[in-house]
Amino acid sequence: MKRFGKILINALVVVMLAVSCFGLVGCKKDIKTVELTISLYDYEHNKWYDESEVAITVDLYRHLAPNTVDKMVEYVNEGYYDGAIFYKSKLKTGTLLSQVMFGDLKVDEHNQIVLNDIKPMIDGEFEYGNTKGSDLVNEKGSVGLWRTWNADDDSNNDGFKTNASYDTGRATWFMPEKANSSYDKYFCVFGKLDLEDESTSTGLDAIIDAFVEEETYQEYVIYYTGEYDYEKVNENFGLEYHCVLEEDFDADEVEDLFEAEGDEYACYNYYTIQVPVTPQGNFATVVKSVKII
Repeated sequence: MKRFGKILINALVVVMLAVSCFGLVGCKKDIKTVELTISLYDYEHNKWYDESEVAITVDLYRHLAPNTVDKMVEYVNEGYYDGAIFYKSKLKTGTLLSQVMFGDLKVDEHNQIVLNDIKPMIDGEFEYGNTKGSDLVNEKGSVGLWRTWNADDDSNNDGFKTNASYDTGRATWFMPEKANSSYDKYFCVFGKLDLEDESTSTGLDAIIDAFVEEETYQEYVIYYTGEYDYEKVNENFGLEYHCVLEEDFDADEVEDLFEAEGDEYACYNYYTIQVPVTPQGNFATVVKSVKII
């Protein structure tokens, strides 16, 4: 009887290992890889990088965030990110967010920063978004989906609202410069950069470095005007987008300047972005194209 029990236990262990291995294989097959081709300026040598030197490869983990990754792949295939600029955001409090972002802002044919198409909101696939979702942490090399928060959600009192508006991510990606545990489980980290790849590592570091010195970037203010309309969820809630150089912006002189209250989304309050530029005044960090590889 003991011998039979031992055989049964061993058989169960073998089955569990087989299932586990099968699961791992399945996970490996459920990764979508994308490549970002970038126009990136080399400030040290005063020239543009060759595109092959700074091409960025990202693995999208569909097994952790299937709905998010499916949407991102859809947007990649339709060319949504082509022409998007890399930028960093600074809140009205003066806090500079420690991640590089791209997706919602792009450069048009007149070399102006314009708003990209507005995508529908996505259910939050992360632990505190009412689903297990992605358990990847926010650190250098991670890629997450940016989301917003309600004006009355000031849980941390530091500009990082974390416990409301889980399902407000659309299409904007963010890449942390360093570990940021305050974001963990509150944002969907759906991908990882292949930092073992030389061009990916070079590209990410060059983008981050473009924000270090004041002479390498310009500051713009993004603001909205109009009356908030809850029915126009996929039309910026009926608000009108504006982008001007920071030196040309005066909140007191803007008529009908929007300021979120209550359950209105605070991302429509005015804020400053930093955008790298070349000595000649061209935008220095622009996504030329993104493709599935």
